[in-house]
Amino acid sequence: MNNNDSTISNVKILGTFPTKGALNENTLEATVQELQISGVDSSKIKVYYTENANATADITNSSNAWQEKITNNKNVKKYLITVTELNVSEDMNISYKMTIPEKLEYNETLAENYVVYYTDTTGVEQNMQVSKMTLTTGKGPTVETSLKATVGGKETDTVKRRGKIQYKLTAKNTGSEKVENAIL
Repeated sequence: MNNNDSTISNVKILGTFPTKGALNENTLEATVQELQISGVDSSKIKVYYTENANATADITNSSNAWQEKITNNKNVKKYLITVTELNVSEDMNISYKMTIPEKLEYNETLAENYVVYYTDTTGVEQNMQVSKMTLTTGKGPTVETSLKATVGGKETDTVKRRGKIQYKLTAKNTGSEKVENAIL
């Protein structure tokens, strides 16, 4: 929404999707669909997508690789919405569908954010950074296990008939949270 006292122009909304690699903390393989925008005359809007996590709002810079369609729903990292102008109190609703995997483990995160750039009526370029929005599965222990078989004190994967096998099961907490009541 334009909360200024007058119309703003050259509006650019540079957003980061909650896909793996788009932000350092994004650890899940999420997929996203193209943006759905309402509340503003569609003739004033243009939408772009890129797989470049470091893209800027400059559509003329070829290294940003802006495209008008998402080519890979898992690899898309950013979106750019350009709006010619927003009138006072004009409201723009932006949404998209996202799919996240099933059976999630602890310590998984997805985050997104966006910045709004615009020119005010005096010709001064302004920007507004929105706080990052984060989804997390919560903190929990991470346990790595290994099983090794030995025969006669040597690690092996084959045993002779009537051979005596000794197994060694190792569990190691590689997470930041305490493991309690582990059953091996």
